[in-house]
Amino acid sequence: MKADAVNRWLTLGANFGVLIGIILLIAELNQNSVLMRGQIFNERASQGIDLFVSVAESPELSDIIGVGFASDTSELAAEFSKLTRTQKIQYGWFVRADRYRIENLLYQQVLGILEYDGGPVNTGRRIIKTYEVMFEDGLLGENPPPLGRLRRLISEAEEMNPQNN
Repeated sequence: MKADAVNRWLTLGANFGVLIGIILLIAELNQNSVLMRGQIFNERASQGIDLFVSVAESPELSDIIGVGFASDTSELAAEFSKLTRTQKIQYGWFVRADRYRIENLLYQQVLGILEYDGGPVNTGRRIIKTYEVMFEDGLLGENPPPLGRLRRLISEAEEMNPQNN
């Protein structure tokens, strides 16, 4: 009888230990989630800073970068046509880098890692418009890169916009 009582107490203690372990594991996973979100936000900031500092440090790129901020397609096309061949190529690589950065941010929003932010959505739209102008010019080739992923990510991120619900 005494052995049964000891056995029950040991089983109860073991079950209690497992419960405490599960609670600690959940707390650790939550802490890791917070740290991961912080790391993602830091990486996001670093990518933007690196891209923007490259423009700030390059007089040539700084001279041509304003083209991408034109308000409509006709204005963008007129400004882009004034660039030299080298400037067009530099600008094309800048836009490509920005496209990958924006696709990354939109994908993180779609996954729910980042909250909705209209900035990447608007920048994504501007990048699509810019690609259309650059490839109409023909300098960067005849076939623009497939922008389906960027368009899909913009659409999915817009669906997450709290103002749309």
